[in-house]
Amino acid sequence: MKNKERVSKKYLLSAILVVVLIGSMFYRTVPRWDICYSADFPGMHVELYPQKSASRESYHYRDFILQLNDISMRKNWEWRAGIDEDDICAPSIYYADINDDREKELIFVFWNRIDRGTGVLLNHIYIVDSAGKDHQTENPVQYLQEHLQSSLHRTETEIVVDISIDENAYQLFYNSECFPDLETLDSHVGYLDWTEYHIDNQTLYAKIPFIVYQGMVIGYYHLQYTEIDGTYVITNVFIEQLSEEEID
Repeated sequence: MKNKERVSKKYLLSAILVVVLIGSMFYRTVPRWDICYSADFPGMHVELYPQKSASRESYHYRDFILQLNDISMRKNWEWRAGIDEDDICAPSIYYADINDDREKELIFVFWNRIDRGTGVLLNHIYIVDSAGKDHQTENPVQYLQEHLQSSLHRTETEIVVDISIDENAYQLFYNSECFPDLETLDSHVGYLDWTEYHIDNQTLYAKIPFIVYQGMVIGYYHLQYTEIDGTYVITNVFIEQLSEEEID
């Protein structure tokens, strides 16, 4: 009898384990359709459905259902959307030929509203072709860390900023009156954890401000992307100098 009881208990535990596993699989794979971000373009209808948040303390998504016209697919993208529901800013969706192949790509830009604060603004970007194939995108902040050198020095009437990116050198001249405290102005020119993506003339750019003091913006880096072998890499950087009226 004891052997039969042990066998029965063994089968019972196995059955419970199977039910738990099936229930867990069902719970994880049942799609959610309650949140939808959509966009319509000529010949392309887009619907994006964030799935269950990966965190109980915030809206942090790592799983999406993407529908392009009649094609549905799963995407393991990341979106740190916000601490509270009111923080969430809807993703920006673009449809443009950004690699000059006569086929338009879809660009999704997600605002990171969790890791934010004074001088911090981060985005996640994902690029797919019209069939939903993903294309990797080079990190612009990491690019600056590896390729940028900058410094500052003073003359009697001007502040001169020297910027070197790979083999390209720039000199920017600012009126000393733009800077409130010259005594505390050191030679360091930094940049913020602040990345904005934009498309101009069918070209993708990342925009990052450069600063003096602890956060005074005096210009922007515009990092241009080019598609090479399926990956969007940074191939050029343009410098935008703010005018005296624009410097705050």
